[in-house]
Amino acid sequence: MLTRTLFFAYLALMVVPISGQNLEHHPAFAQQQKLNNSGMYVLGTWAIANFSLSLPSMSALREENSTLYYFHEGNFAWNTVNLAIAGGSLLFDVFRSPKSTDFLAAKQLNERTRKALLVNSFLDVGYIGLGAWLWNNGSRNDDARIEGYGQALVAQGAFLLAFDLAFYYAQKQFFKNNFEDNTSRVSFFPGGMKFRLD
Repeated sequence: MLTRTLFFAYLALMVVPISGQNLEHHPAFAQQQKLNNSGMYVLGTWAIANFSLSLPSMSALREENSTLYYFHEGNFAWNTVNLAIAGGSLLFDVFRSPKSTDFLAAKQLNERTRKALLVNSFLDVGYIGLGAWLWNNGSRNDDARIEGYGQALVAQGAFLLAFDLAFYYAQKQFFKNNFEDNTSRVSFFPGGMKFRLD
């Protein structure tokens, strides 16, 4: 969870140096931010949906000390972090200074986001593997807490893997639609860049 928190903190903060510059406005940057925010809405909705299921279930199962209770407790803990990440990122965007940004800044933001999502996808596989190991260990040792937490980790890791891969694909499509055709027309050299118009 710490790596995921650091990733989304990085995603939110990497816009700061760009947004503080007074550059020529390019609509792709606003569209890129809108795409990033839509991902945070999905993550936040997932967290709220988990709360609405896990909180009543934890209350009903409190006396049982069962695997199912610890599954819901694990979900609740994990989604507290998810909601903090999503809410913090969206709140940051609301209060971010609306300085204009250029085409290159939007393209770089998209590229960094895609790279970070790929790294996160590998971490998600690790969460699933660790969860499966805990689940198996808890089951063999008749430890309801470890088994339930393992199940929660598998479920949350599977969602996050699907989320990160879908979000990566959306970012890649956005890049293809907004930057790919233009990339071949822009060449960089020491001290500047050159545009080719066809």
